[in-house]
Amino acid sequence: MIKILSELYNDMEKNKPTYEELEYKIKLLEKEAKWRAQVQKVLKEREEMLRASEEKYRLIFENVFDVIFTFDNKFTLLDVSPSVEMILGYKPEEIIGRPFPTLNILTPESLKAAIGRAIRAFSGESVFPEKYEFIARDGTSRFGELTANPLFKNDKVETVICVVRDITYLWQIS
Repeated sequence: MIKILSELYNDMEKNKPTYEELEYKIKLLEKEAKWRAQVQKVLKEREEMLRASEEKYRLIFENVFDVIFTFDNKFTLLDVSPSVEMILGYKPEEIIGRPFPTLNILTPESLKAAIGRAIRAFSGESVFPEKYEFIARDGTSRFGELTANPLFKNDKVETVICVVRDITYLWQIS
């Protein structure tokens, strides 16, 4: 046992770092600590910028009069602005997660046109303003002008974003 401890002690003495080696390691650790502090500062700044940007766009999304919504390639609504309640009488949570053809918020003629244009949008084409007749929760007709644009990720259409402007008052005038 004494022999083993003696050998262990001798090995430690042989591998003992010099003062210069320790000093060099300390300088490396100090540089690494400074670098990590700089990285943390940049990350914190970027997170704050992202948070401010998210807040800005959330405020816009929640306060527009037009209805903004997104859907996937199965026509499932992924998100819809709160303005849908003011225009059609539906709360966003009532329709998010459901395929728009099953919602009965478009007349049959408008639904047929909307599906065709949704397919075009998923092929990468932007759909310029088209008029649709919507059916509000209370059964009244509302008229909207809809634009649709594909949203790409890795050169593939992932979702479609649409904006609907209520033009009912214009429709009633003409």
